[in-house]
Amino acid sequence: MRNGDKVVKREQNFQKLYADTYDGLIQYISHLCRYKDLAEDILQETYYEALLQYDDLLKHENIKGWLYQTASYKMFNYTRKYSRESGSLDSVGEMGSCERIYGELEWKVALTKLIGEVDVEIFWAHYVLGYSGKEIAAVLGISETCLRVRMHRIKKKIRENLER
Repeated sequence: MRNGDKVVKREQNFQKLYADTYDGLIQYISHLCRYKDLAEDILQETYYEALLQYDDLLKHENIKGWLYQTASYKMFNYTRKYSRESGSLDSVGEMGSCERIYGELEWKVALTKLIGEVDVEIFWAHYVLGYSGKEIAAVLGISETCLRVRMHRIKKKIRENLER
C-alpha cells in the first residue's frame, strides 16, 4: 500500500468514527453543559484530540469510551479554566456542569479504590456510558455470560467494600 493510500484510508476511517459517534457524543456533552456553542466546541476539541492521537487510539480497547472520557476531561478543564479566569465558582455553577463533572470524576476515583481500574472501566462503560453487555463483551473478547459473572463480582465487591 502506497503512503498516499494509507493517508486516504486513515482519513476514511476517521470520518467513519466521526459519523458513528457524533450523535451520541454531542448528546452526552450537551447533557454536561447547557450551552450549545460550548458543547460543540468541546466536541470539536475531543475529535481534534482523537485525530492527533489516532494511531494510538486505534489500539485502545474502547474507542467510544475513550472519546466520552476525553470529552469529560475537556469539559472539566474548561470549567476549571473558566472558574480561574472569572474568579468565581458561582459563575461556573450557572453552566450546570461543574458539579456534575467533578462528581463523575470523584465517583470514578472512589470506584477505582474499591474495585480496581479494570473493573471500573467495565462498570463505567455499562452503567454510566450506557454500553450494552454485548458491546462490552465484544470489546473485552469474552462471552456475555462471562461478562455477567464479572459484573456480578464487581457489584459484590462494591457492596462488600461499602459495608466495611
